[in-house]
Amino acid sequence: MGQRRVPGPGALRYVGSGATTEEEAMQQVVVTLEQVKETKGTYRFDSPDPDAPAANVYVRKSAFGSGPAPRRITLVVEGDEEAAAAPR
Repeated sequence: MGQRRVPGPGALRYVGSGATTEEEAMQQVVVTLEQVKETKGTYRFDSPDPDAPAANVYVRKSAFGSGPAPRRITLVVEGDEEAAAAPR
């Protein structure tokens, strides 16, 4: 997982460095997504990176209140420390 890219639109970053196997399970995956579509009740955000772990995300309009949706969002996926420590 130690892949690193220069941050930017659609850039994939694995946050952390030189981690042990248990620590790798708790690292973050960060994906920047850009708004591409608006439906009746949602906004769709896509990653310009075809290899991104999250290709698109739909967010309800109500999540942004009465204001406009941002053009870009950052999706952060973090592992649960308790789940990572549990035996499989």
